[in-house]
Amino acid sequence: MVNSVMAYIPFVFPHAAALGNTITLPSNSKSHGQFVEKSDVKNIFSEKSGQKIPKETIYKQANPTPDIKRIFIQQVDQIIWRYKLSADTLNISTSDNISEVQVFDIILKPECEAINELVLSTLDKTILTSIYFRLFYTNTHRMKMQCAMADKRVNKRSDEQMVVRDYFISPKIDIQFNLELNLPYMSESQKLPVVIDMTGLHKELLRSLLEQPALNDETLEEQLDRIATLKKLNNNSAKIQSAISKEKQFNRKVQLNKMLNQIKKQIKALSG
Repeated sequence: MVNSVMAYIPFVFPHAAALGNTITLPSNSKSHGQFVEKSDVKNIFSEKSGQKIPKETIYKQANPTPDIKRIFIQQVDQIIWRYKLSADTLNISTSDNISEVQVFDIILKPECEAINELVLSTLDKTILTSIYFRLFYTNTHRMKMQCAMADKRVNKRSDEQMVVRDYFISPKIDIQFNLELNLPYMSESQKLPVVIDMTGLHKELLRSLLEQPALNDETLEEQLDRIATLKKLNNNSAKIQSAISKEKQFNRKVQLNKMLNQIKKQIKALSG
């Protein structure tokens, strides 16, 4: 589900939550093109390298089908575990239902124009904590970034299995990207919201990607349910419109139009 309504400004994550070794930047660093200023790296993106996760490691844990493995090979260049957002690294309170949020950078191959959600769901079903994805499209003529996160929860039947309900993905934004160091430069970013615990952080991260803003006093769960209902209604609306365009009988067209108008009223009521 792609956010096409609200402008998206990516988050910058704190250095204390970064993983990996410190990167030594070249002395001729520039803030545009292939390199990033040292000051920009510290303020906009951690100068730590993150921890690379080999695709083979994912294959061993997820046991993907041949088709899913083929998608990984075709689309994914690198997977980097970049940040661990936790009570310790952010100096906030713990939560029983949200222990950590991992930030994964997925560096996509230049020919990849749109990530297949099976890549994200394979990672989400393998890793039990929540994951905030940053997707980097590395075609040198139009380097872009998207952010994505799932409505994800533990399976009620098994604490060791995750259920992924839906994905919420930001629009693509233009970035500068250091292909050698895998460091992006974002012209506009925002700090993480001030929250008291991990549940609050998870809510704000996910809500930043939702195309329908929350209604007054609406909980995150209510908002997600409303968005899921809207998605179904919009799909039904598209099917009925297609049926109307193909229908030749006048009486049947009248019935379909009545159904379509009822769905449109429901969509309007739920859109707030």
